[in-house]
Amino acid sequence: MRVKIATVVALVLLLGLLAGRVHAIYPDPHSFYGDLTINGTSAPIGTEVKVTGDNVLTGIEGNPRVTTEAGKYGGPDAFDPTVIAQGEIAHGTTLTFYVNGVSTGTTYSWVSGAVTEVDLSPTNMPTIASYSDVEHNTACDNFQSYATEHIVYMYGTGFANTHSYKVVYYDGGDDKRATESETSDGSGNLSSQHTFDPENDTAGTWNVIVCD
Repeated sequence: MRVKIATVVALVLLLGLLAGRVHAIYPDPHSFYGDLTINGTSAPIGTEVKVTGDNVLTGIEGNPRVTTEAGKYGGPDAFDPTVIAQGEIAHGTTLTFYVNGVSTGTTYSWVSGAVTEVDLSPTNMPTIASYSDVEHNTACDNFQSYATEHIVYMYGTGFANTHSYKVVYYDGGDDKRATESETSDGSGNLSSQHTFDPENDTAGTWNVIVCD
């Protein structure tokens, strides 16, 4: 009998969030929504979108925004979530969009109260995927048999060269199972691995997060 161990989903997060509350009265924010792709494919649920610029508040509700639908961030309807640029912002201030902490190169001018569709399609994003072999030849995100597939090997590209990262593994119950400290190589490649523990790990969809 084949027993499903885990489905592995990888997510790269390179930015810590600032906690804060907004007490001042600001002009109406500029709200954004649109299609979202990463390296040519629909961005997964859980992707972070942020907008920055002079006097733009971050670490508030709506900036950044974590997506709840693949391939999109927010929507145009009244109750749809949006990414907002709020603060003591001058009309026409240049805003820059970030996805998972990496600049998309996309900019827009701030207008108080506007709701604008801006599609984001960054192609310079770090990527990470799961493999069943240490050589990273066999991509695998569905580990079925503990006897033969009990180690997941993560391998990513496009990271900063020779930079320290933390690779965090969450099991099918969304419990943190391990945190590994890894350093990318001189070409920005990052490797990590985790051995499944059938006594303590919960089967299901796993998540792997990479952060500074």
